[in-house]
Amino acid sequence: MRSHAPEEHSPWPSPFPAGVAFALRRFESGVELPVLPAERALLGAAPSPERAHQFALGRACAREALARLGVAHATTLPLLRGLGRAPRWPEAVVGSLSHTREMAAAAVAWAADYHGLGLDLESERVPSARLVERILRPEERAERAALPPEAWDLRFALVFSAKESVYKALNPATGMFLGFQDARIEFPAGEGASSPGAGTFAWRLERACGPHFPPGTVGPGRWRAEGRQVLTAVWVAK
Repeated sequence: MRSHAPEEHSPWPSPFPAGVAFALRRFESGVELPVLPAERALLGAAPSPERAHQFALGRACAREALARLGVAHATTLPLLRGLGRAPRWPEAVVGSLSHTREMAAAAVAWAADYHGLGLDLESERVPSARLVERILRPEERAERAALPPEAWDLRFALVFSAKESVYKALNPATGMFLGFQDARIEFPAGEGASSPGAGTFAWRLERACGPHFPPGTVGPGRWRAEGRQVLTAVWVAK
């Protein structure tokens, strides 16, 4: 089944191409969401109310996206953990899940169509100089420095988030670790990425990530920023 239901709970439109099911929900105070019995152990012995709510909202987004994709029994399907604490998606499905304190989101697609998906939510912050050097490659630092100072925090958040999305998209397919210096994020000239809104980016691998993704591999991505919330999305089609 390839048809998707309307995105009732997504205050932001999907950043992914057709064929990828997406769900995003904002946190609502006082709203309790169910956690399936098989998932409770993943929360630990005594999770904080905030942690429990984030977990439940993320799982709710995942099940909503799976149902939209057409996965059978999606609303009662527990989402457990695989290697590296990443979600263990149903057979024949690839996906990605992320949350901040303000919102959660999930994206899923058929593994026959995609090697992997990457989705990341971040809250914009003021990074230390040490963190900027650790996350951004020299070219990315130079591009950031050329922007007005008021745009520096957003640009850092976008690059950081985009690299997280690249890792989430490639790691399940390859089993390989990618560091922050192993990928470069490039924004189209004149498109923005220095103020809230939405746009595109390209990612480029600076080293191999398995035999099918050599150095120089490039792929597409999209971003959105609203308030101090940033979302990035990456997909690797077959």
